[in-house]
Amino acid sequence: GQIIAYFLNYVNEKSGGQITAKGYYGGSFCASPEVADYVSSGDLNLYIDQPAYTMAYWPLAFGLASGKSNENAVGTCNALLYDNPDTAAAIQAQGAANNLHALAHTSAGSSIFLCKDEITNMEDASKHTVGSPINLDLYASYGMGTTAVEPPDMYDSLSRGVCDMVAYSAANTLTQKLYEVANNIGDPKAYFSNQLIAINNDVWESLSEETQNFLIEAALATSDYSIGLCEEIQEELFFEVIPSVDGTYHQFTDEEAMDFNYRSMKATADVLRSFADNLGCSDEMELVIAAWADGLGQDPF
Repeated sequence: GQIIAYFLNYVNEKSGGQITAKGYYGGSFCASPEVADYVSSGDLNLYIDQPAYTMAYWPLAFGLASGKSNENAVGTCNALLYDNPDTAAAIQAQGAANNLHALAHTSAGSSIFLCKDEITNMEDASKHTVGSPINLDLYASYGMGTTAVEPPDMYDSLSRGVCDMVAYSAANTLTQKLYEVANNIGDPKAYFSNQLIAINNDVWESLSEETQNFLIEAALATSDYSIGLCEEIQEELFFEVIPSVDGTYHQFTDEEAMDFNYRSMKATADVLRSFADNLGCSDEMELVIAAWADGLGQDPF
């Protein structure tokens, strides 16, 4: 909610009253998977939500990048919208076909392994059963046991022994107090972009160039804010909360981090390729994937 609040405050305060922005939080208007549909239809003007919900029809805008820092992950995705004219044109054309226009991506912070036992490296992590809502094949490739666990069930699953480790964001680990039931962190140094800020395309095209530029400014400022917020959350969790519950925190090696980020992005790219193939935009998808790899400093996925 802090990221949404920042965007709303930025628009309301810096527009000098010329634009009034009102937000709906946490499913108060509709369920998260339906938000983009309501924006596309014009019932809402803009959303800040996970691009996973639109990947079946807007895979080119999927910005869940795994990078070597929060800034690297988010910056790579935003560069596809503003610094690379070829990817920008492809992404926005596919968005316009669904009456959507992408403004910016925000940070999700670091993805960590939270375990009941101390884990110092990927070899230690591979000895456990990990709970996660996604990427089970990725974790299985390291030899981990896997079980599908949705975010609201993480606490209970750890408590009941359904899994003894979860792969989750540092931010949600803190807010859901998962450290109460598992207090050891293994950090593969994987930092993710997460939510997409997008606007109804009819609304976008009706705006003056000055107003469009202001909303881009607001979205990118929100993106920068999200990076700083995630950094603060990570510091609090790793170096204040975990020690306070007698837990341990270990970063994995740079080599392990590069391998994990590559495998994560390769798995994501392969899923997006399947959606793109169904939509007949495979060439455009390969263009975006190649730009991702370049921005993240990785070999081609």
